[in-house]
Amino acid sequence: MNKSEFITELYVNKSYDKLKQHYTETEDFAKVLFLSGDYTQAAKLYKKLGMPFNEGYCYLLTGDIKKTRALWKNLDENNPQITWGKALLNILDPHLGKSPTFFELRNFLEIDLGYFIMNERYDYIIKIIDALWWLVQINTECYKYLGRAFINHGDYANGKVFIEKAKETCCNDPEAHILLAKCYMETGEYELAKKSVENCLQVAPHYYPALNFFK
Repeated sequence: MNKSEFITELYVNKSYDKLKQHYTETEDFAKVLFLSGDYTQAAKLYKKLGMPFNEGYCYLLTGDIKKTRALWKNLDENNPQITWGKALLNILDPHLGKSPTFFELRNFLEIDLGYFIMNERYDYIIKIIDALWWLVQINTECYKYLGRAFINHGDYANGKVFIEKAKETCCNDPEAHILLAKCYMETGEYELAKKSVENCLQVAPHYYPALNFFK
């Protein structure tokens, strides 16, 4: 199986069982284990490969924050993913440490929220929600990141709540209006969806997703 075929099977077809038949001690195979939700085996392989950040993330998704913190403690803080990871731990399990930056929140928060939703780590999600009052002072789009994560995983009720909050902090963000319209469409509230698109076009008359929405 060449690299292109592997990527298609992993990310498009999600053929985890098929790929597991070709076990190799490589980073690619560790990703197969990780995406299939086999965090225990993924952690073992990441440890063998000398990848402590990825190993620690596996423990994080199983609820072992203490083990994750121990692994990440002395990692190179010049790596933005690592500095974000440490800041994330300070949100989930408060310790004195660095706050996340604007760009860390933009680049990583929604991705992690997606993994937490997929793995039903509602304890982590609640802690992030509790910290939103602080996070939005660093990056006002955090409400949108949370709402978009819920929407992308089919939870339109919670998505709607946080996109409404996003409109309060970023009322001129056309994407917020379109995301809200998507929620209304999924819940059968078509007139409200239409109104959201119209509001979007008032903010950004040439915004393509709004012009193309009802097609």
